[in-house]
Amino acid sequence: MAGYLIDKDKGKCYGCEACVQICPKSALKLEEDDEGFRYPILNKDLCVKCNLCHQVCLYENMPVRYGKDKYVFGGYIKDEEVRFESTSGGAFSAIVDTFCDDNYVIFGAESKGLLVFHSYITDKNNLAKFRKSKYSQSKTGKSYQQAKDFLNSGKKVLFSCIFRRICASVPKERSAIPL
Repeated sequence: MAGYLIDKDKGKCYGCEACVQICPKSALKLEEDDEGFRYPILNKDLCVKCNLCHQVCLYENMPVRYGKDKYVFGGYIKDEEVRFESTSGGAFSAIVDTFCDDNYVIFGAESKGLLVFHSYITDKNNLAKFRKSKYSQSKTGKSYQQAKDFLNSGKKVLFSCIFRRICASVPKERSAIPL
C-alpha cells in the first residue's frame, strides 16, 4: 500500500517519525504544515533507495483487518485514583503493573504545556508523567533508537504502538511489547 512518501497524501502519514529515525543517510527530515503537523520531506540527493523508510512505515505495513468481523476490547484499572488521573481508564498503568517486574524501561508521551514528546522511565513509580490527555503530535526524538538499544542490552521495553515496526529489527528473544 503506497504511503505518504509516495503520493504526499497527509491521510497516509501518522506522524510517528519512524522513517526519519531509521534513515541511515538522514535523507528525511520533518517539516510542519500550516496546521502545525509534521510530515517527512525527502532529500533525493541523499537518498540511497534502501527502502528502510517504507519497511517501518505504519501506514504502508498496516495489517489486514478481520473483514466483516469486528472486535472491541475494553477495560480499566480498579485503582480509582489512577483511573481518574488517566484518559485510557488506566489501562496503560495496569499493563505496566503486569509487565514491569524487573529490568524494564517504559516509553511514553509526556507534555509540558503544548509541547508533547516521548521520554522513558526506569521506575514505574514515575508513571504519572505519562498520564492525561495530549492533543498534539508527539516528538519522538531519539526514543526509537534508545528503545532498540535497551532491547539489545537485554532490558524489557514497553512502548506505544508506533514502535511496532522498529521491533522487527531486534532479535525475537528480546522482550518488547508494542502497545
